[in-house]
Amino acid sequence: MIKNDIHLTLDKYIDELIFNQNQTDTSYFKNMFSKAEYYALFSDVLNTINYSPNGTISTYRYDLFQKSGLANLIYKFVYERKLTPGLVVNFGTEFNRDIIICGRKQEVLFDGQNYIPCEEEMEYDTIFDLASTSKIFTTIAILKLCEAGLLDLNDEVVMHTPEFENLKGITIFDLLTFSKSVITTTRVDTAENMTDAYNALLTIKPNPTPEYYYPYTDMGVMVLKILVERITNMPFNDFVKEEIFIPCKMEHTFLNVPYELTNKVANENYSKIVLPSGKLLTRYDNPKGTVHDKKSVAIG
Repeated sequence: MIKNDIHLTLDKYIDELIFNQNQTDTSYFKNMFSKAEYYALFSDVLNTINYSPNGTISTYRYDLFQKSGLANLIYKFVYERKLTPGLVVNFGTEFNRDIIICGRKQEVLFDGQNYIPCEEEMEYDTIFDLASTSKIFTTIAILKLCEAGLLDLNDEVVMHTPEFENLKGITIFDLLTFSKSVITTTRVDTAENMTDAYNALLTIKPNPTPEYYYPYTDMGVMVLKILVERITNMPFNDFVKEEIFIPCKMEHTFLNVPYELTNKVANENYSKIVLPSGKLLTRYDNPKGTVHDKKSVAIG
């Protein structure tokens, strides 16, 4: 009976996965995996349960973890291939989970004269830079304002932020989904202060060069950040904290890390950036608790 229940549950779960993967207009993702392929993906789970039908979630997870070889792969990734100074992998549930911690929080330290290897080890509560993942918070902020009836995704951006006059005809949906390619006349990442960065952002416009069509960009999301502030009449950081972080109990997620928690940050202070000229620039000077992206630093 237990085995039948497990198969029924898995069958229902796979049906949901197939349904969700096909909720897209992108043909590449539709029917990406068949039902048989999903079953093959979960074969180790089924075999483990069938071998020990009276086991617990904890024993199943431990057995599967041992079979996966995940820990060994992570240690090779960090210590042998040296593709990152450190990793923290957390898996399981809120009440029953395991964690793999290895490596260091940053690559090097500057002792005033020389750069030396950093020996500061990763911790279970290390704070990481979310980078472009933070765009999700802007998306949620926009959708919450839609739910409140304060804006519509089909509204033109200039309806709420008329200062971006070159974006006439561009909707909130266009920027939110990267449906339209937009560029700035002046580069935001070369600005020396927030005022210059804002003025550079004001030059944003549809990309006039069809052959250079690259819709994914930070610029549109920066505009939406200002739009959120305009409608809510409050700083974007405060809105995200009150409407997303606090309700979701995300107590250690920040748009700007508090100074007293900077010792918890995994710092990207040895990053390589490819300049427009093609030259490779290595940065050693990124302070703890700050983002590595120059556009984000410029815009504040």
